[in-house]
Amino acid sequence: MKTWSKLFLIIAGIALGFSIREFFTPQVQGAKIITVASRGQNYQIATLAATVGEVLREQNFDLSVVQVLPTVEAPVQSGMVVEVTRSVRVVVRDGGAESGAVTAALTVGDFLRENQIGLAATDQITPPLWSFVGEGMEIVIDRIVDLEVTETKPVPFAVVRQNDPNTYYGQEALIQAGRDGEREQKFLITYKNGVEIARKLLADRAVRAPQDEIRNFGTKIEVVERVEGRASWYAYRDCMCAAHPFYDKGRFVRVTATVSGKSVIVRVNDRGPDQSIHPDRVIDLDAVAYRELAPLGSGTIAVQTELLR
Repeated sequence: MKTWSKLFLIIAGIALGFSIREFFTPQVQGAKIITVASRGQNYQIATLAATVGEVLREQNFDLSVVQVLPTVEAPVQSGMVVEVTRSVRVVVRDGGAESGAVTAALTVGDFLRENQIGLAATDQITPPLWSFVGEGMEIVIDRIVDLEVTETKPVPFAVVRQNDPNTYYGQEALIQAGRDGEREQKFLITYKNGVEIARKLLADRAVRAPQDEIRNFGTKIEVVERVEGRASWYAYRDCMCAAHPFYDKGRFVRVTATVSGKSVIVRVNDRGPDQSIHPDRVIDLDAVAYRELAPLGSGTIAVQTELLR
């Protein structure tokens, strides 16, 4: 008994559905009911038009950009199905390169197959493959590639200076030439549209150790000449250097402040001061060297200069 009740309800539901469809279907005296299928959508039209073309023009279809089956000249018959293939314009950005396309594909996946555009497992696409293709849609494909890359990098050598008390101050001698070392590093590098966006260090090993450069620097002090006077300063090259009226450029001079006893050794690399204007000035120190002896605001200070051999 229950089975018959269920069957009765199903039949009643079907009949009601047909009644509702008939109620909502536009009724026009003498009209023919046809179905138009376009881009995945089906809808019914009641029309008095004589041909398929007239029907589509009534529905504002642009016949210059659609394909119709049956043809636009075909006479309208009640119950017929008219399939309209309508193309749309889309913009494709594939790997950073932009192009335009006209397509009748329904989904993004259909469009890719239609244009033989392949995707790797790591590639990213927006919108998703199942998305419906609409007019003016932008389809963006980012090409993602992971590559293992081995890079060799230099390891700079250090400079070691050894003091040599048997060599005059300022003289240098190369004992051992320096040589850069070498490291080998393996990275997993991720590229997006040909541009590196990430890297991960996989391995790092030393191929060759660096070799220090060793230099002997003379520290032997032997005074050739002593002079007392005043030292001035000027902003030259921010170096431990000085100007002297007549000492050869490249010679070293020890300068000692008379009051504090502080000393610096400077290299002569310029001429001055002008003793015809300042006869008491015996040396003109770079600001860096002068600051080791006294504040720059002091202007000049009493010093003893010693020319070194």
